[in-house]
Amino acid sequence: MTYNNPVFFENEFYCLGVHGNLGVCSIQILGVFNPDDMTWRILDKPEPIRSEAHDYGDRFCHLVEFKGDLLAVFRPYDAKPIEVYKLDRSQMSWTEVLRLDDVVLFLDNWNATMKTSLEYGCCNRIYLPVLGYNEAEDHKVSVFYDLEDGKYKPGFYGLTEPINSIWVEPKFYLHM
Repeated sequence: MTYNNPVFFENEFYCLGVHGNLGVCSIQILGVFNPDDMTWRILDKPEPIRSEAHDYGDRFCHLVEFKGDLLAVFRPYDAKPIEVYKLDRSQMSWTEVLRLDDVVLFLDNWNATMKTSLEYGCCNRIYLPVLGYNEAEDHKVSVFYDLEDGKYKPGFYGLTEPINSIWVEPKFYLHM
């Protein structure tokens, strides 16, 4: 059982454990699976990001490959900040990511995907599979976490989560 999908990266499968270790599913053995020769390679590094986390996780954890980089994303079950880390392969260590610049990240409970966006106001955000309500315009809105100010919009509490959700890939256009 895993808490997220493995990522196929440079011809091997990587899994992210609840502690932020790259390993076999959610357990503590650090390794990467190579499907060509059907072997596990044990990794000494990187060190776990969240060694204080409970064994079954105190948040959703995601591993994403984007433009040749591996990113670890930790989304809490409450209004605490979302944490994003990038694997520095030269040092085999995690470095915190404070900005996504021209990228938007979509998370659900088991998957994550990143897209480049030139659409004003969409970048540097993490969209979640939950809905809020815009009282001024009287409709439901998709909730996102803004990395710029570290806040959920609309506010975190009172949100609803659909039983099943999918992400539809948006077509971002640059408004002139």
